[in-house]
Amino acid sequence: MSTPPRFRLIPALLLLAAPTLAAAQAPRDPAVPYASWGEAQREAADAIAGRKLARPADGRYRVGDAVIVDDENGKVYRAHVILAEDTRYRVRYDGFGPENVRYYDAARILGYQPGVVAAPASAPPSHAASASAVPSSAVPSSVIGPGKWGCTESYWRVTKATYDFEMRGSFTLAANGTYDYPGQGSRGRWRWDAATSAVRFTGGFFDGARAVRIEDSNRIRLELPTNDPQRPRKWSCGPV
Repeated sequence: MSTPPRFRLIPALLLLAAPTLAAAQAPRDPAVPYASWGEAQREAADAIAGRKLARPADGRYRVGDAVIVDDENGKVYRAHVILAEDTRYRVRYDGFGPENVRYYDAARILGYQPGVVAAPASAPPSHAASASAVPSSAVPSSVIGPGKWGCTESYWRVTKATYDFEMRGSFTLAANGTYDYPGQGSRGRWRWDAATSAVRFTGGFFDGARAVRIEDSNRIRLELPTNDPQRPRKWSCGPV
């Protein structure tokens, strides 16, 4: 007698569901901008729905911790701790400009963001991807090599009092040490600087710029030289 069809379907359904659950646990790149505060709130709420968030064993968050905060109006957001004091923390909201900071009491920090865990108390205050959420083979190396990168620039537009972002096209790092940025019809050279863990550019549109890996991410931050302190040229770029 053959097995009823419903028993044969269960393993297939579980296999289909597993990648979705794993993807939901992966850390979000804090440099990737949100289109609006509403989008930021909805994304954070969906990320933590039905999950019990981990908290520090000693009750103390540390600088660099990726957390979920409650703004007292029933809205939650992703943020990073940038200052830890005795009874409160200063956090910067993920996906928005550096001016978007606020102080919160410990009670308003709901826990760590899904996909990250606290470092051991004896280790420096930093975070790594949870082994159960992101396989060690998927954690990117800090080294940046040949490849193609698509970039977005984000900045605070003073005249409109809004946080804007603009697509900046893509550039390619060639294995022979040259780069090509078609968006500006520009070419130059690049090299990996092991001492600073950064790519250094010479010549062309990116002359004097550097690129560094965003922690626990397959993305990089491209920092262009600028004389305007109100608008630092920092692009977030992902592999294309």
